[in-house]
Amino acid sequence: MVTSLLYGSFLVIKLQSKDIAEAFLYTTSAQDLWEELATRFGESNGPMLYDIQKQIASLVQVDMSISTYFTKLKKLWDELAHLSPLPKCSCGLSKEMEDMNT
Repeated sequence: MVTSLLYGSFLVIKLQSKDIAEAFLYTTSAQDLWEELATRFGESNGPMLYDIQKQIASLVQVDMSISTYFTKLKKLWDELAHLSPLPKCSCGLSKEMEDMNT
């Protein structure tokens, strides 16, 4: 369990394990702390991405109407886009790609 309080510019962390708390002693801001926590303990989207890609590849129309088939396919595409967004860059290319997709 992690609880944190922000006093002025100091972040106070109370963790169940002293070993874990010591690993974050030198974070300089709350944002750095949360990014470090997400990196260490966050879940990977890899298995979900694989599953969605597999569902897309195996989806066949068979007895579905075209609108039902497209709706199911669109739902999977939207989930895939949500889990693997375009990387952010400073050159503006990701903005152009995003505009093309909308």
